[in-house]
Amino acid sequence: MDKVKNIINDKIIYIIGGIIILLLLFLLIINYHKLSPLEEASITNYSNKMMRYMDVLEKENLDYYVCYTVTYYKNEYNKNSVSVNEIVNFINKHFNKKVTKKEIESLGVTPYMIEKYITYNDGEKKYTITTDELSYADIAKIKVVNYDIEKIKKINKKIYEITYNKYVIDNPYDILNYYVDKKKEDEAEIVNNYLRGKASRKDIDKYITNKIGKKKDTIKVKYVIDDGNILIDTNFNN
Repeated sequence: MDKVKNIINDKIIYIIGGIIILLLLFLLIINYHKLSPLEEASITNYSNKMMRYMDVLEKENLDYYVCYTVTYYKNEYNKNSVSVNEIVNFINKHFNKKVTKKEIESLGVTPYMIEKYITYNDGEKKYTITTDELSYADIAKIKVVNYDIEKIKKINKKIYEITYNKYVIDNPYDILNYYVDKKKEDEAEIVNNYLRGKASRKDIDKYITNKIGKKKDTIKVKYVIDDGNILIDTNFNN
């Protein structure tokens, strides 16, 4: 009898031990994919800055990356002209994509660049955006796109996936009217400066609300951590 009891006790111990191991593995998996407050804040801040102009990057074509970079420099640094070297460094630093100086130089000017008011000086090896010369009517034709974070998912320690709701404001004057109707003069003045070409997209960022725009799509974007840099994987449709 004692031998039978010992066998039963051993089996119970093995079962309990197995359950404990499974629970520990489950907790490890949960913690492995759990997003820390620091990770969430870091990826959110980076996302807010980079996604501000993501509507320019509609395709994987190289000239779209150039247009994104030039648009970024214009709005973030008020810099109209960007050298080929700067463009190469920017793309390689911020996107999960490697390009060369030769590839950028061979582009010249494409129809999409012209559409985005970007020209190329082959002698100086610089791309220039000419939005400063736009009329009020031209500015009013430029849609304002906002990507609102719905959720952030940690795939592993090097890859994060963010789901965005894409909102589009077809007529940017709707933003001005929104704040005029609410009698918020300071906000209305900044938006009005943007519509007059005296402020950048970055300047009106915090005044863009999804109450104005229409939801057009939901997209997912992966962010890859590589050697301390956060790289955007643009293999998505927006």
